[in-house]
Amino acid sequence: MDGGGLSEDGLTVLIGFFSQGDSKTMSIDARIMMRDVAAREQPWTWALFQAHARYWMWQVGSKSILGLIYLAVISEGLRVLIPALGQKVYKLPLLSGLQNFEATYRLDLAPFFAFFLLIAVFVLWPRIIALWMADRDWSSWTQEQRLLVCLGTAILGADAVLFYYAMAQMSWGGSALSFSALVATAAYVGVLVFVSWVSVKLSPYPKG
Repeated sequence: MDGGGLSEDGLTVLIGFFSQGDSKTMSIDARIMMRDVAAREQPWTWALFQAHARYWMWQVGSKSILGLIYLAVISEGLRVLIPALGQKVYKLPLLSGLQNFEATYRLDLAPFFAFFLLIAVFVLWPRIIALWMADRDWSSWTQEQRLLVCLGTAILGADAVLFYYAMAQMSWGGSALSFSALVATAAYVGVLVFVSWVSVKLSPYPKG
């Protein structure tokens, strides 16, 4: 093939995927693999290098800062709503030795659960936004895509509740209803979605 096209291996993978059905009904994993094949076959240029640099600088910078805030606040919300997650780690089987160290004595289960929620948000929402930006009708979405949207929405909703309770507990004395906490929660959810949207916009990889 000519220098500007796909290699034989890349073309074989693409043909294999398309032979399984229409591209609109392909699974998310199949489209991601096609995207990766196309990205590997794309010749590197200075503009492409800059695009990758901008993308990864944003990914590392924004998600590192937001991740620290997320873990601190959502962990507090989990302790309020799910007291069992406030249990100390050293009380778990085989981990009793952690109570002998100052750095781990106060460590509880909440940050670990919050970490998995954080990963879910950072993985699901860029994909949901990319799917939404594709401007496709809901009826053309696959079952996997609908599950992804429902799962992402549920996790973001749980995030909002946890953030609200954490703010109400930490800053407003645990008030049952706080306008300030509601505003803070709305801003928090907006920032999460904004970071995911910018990640999608800056991505140098083919969308879809």
